Amino acid sequence: MAKRNSVVAAQQRRELFVRAYIANGHNAAEAWIAAGGSANGAKQNAYRVLKEPAVQEMLKGVLKKQLLQADITAERTMLELARIAFADVRKLTDSTGKVLAVHELDEDTAAALVGEVSLGGRGGKAGTVRIKSADKTAALGILARHFRIVGSELDETVGKALAFAERLGRARERVRNLRKT
Repeated sequence: MAKRNSVVAAQQRRELFVRAYIANGHNAAEAWIAAGGSANGAKQNAYRVLKEPAVQEMLKGVLKKQLLQADITAERTMLELARIAFADVRKLTDSTGKVLAVHELDEDTAAALVGEVSLGGRGGKAGTVRIKSADKTAALGILARHFRIVGSELDETVGKALAFAERLGRARERVRNLRKT
């Protein structure tokens, strides 16, 4: 019975750790202490617990639940990035060149804007229009990396270099071992 109680206590401590870890902005050492762990060696213990498969599964579950509650999906994220990446400034005006009111913009164009759209002028007279759009270059870069349009050759080269370095390290270790005998 004592063993069962210790297993239950360990499970409860993991759950407390996960809740504290998420609540404090992913500070594992603070989460360890909040879950009842000692401040001595908190970083090392927190790192060990954080790497446990059971804790990783709990974290994935909580993250998945949060994403669902916030209606954040991969598809929606890609759509928003695409709206920014492929925004066309010409959609901000009508055929005469007059800037459209925000409520007249199509969804894609409106989604690519950030901050305020402010109309200048005094006393109701026409003035300047200031529109701030999201960072198109950053959105294109994220999409290009996600779909492996760019960077894959570099990634492959780096991967080969790392594999070669590992093989070279193992060979050096074998040579050292041979010299010792």
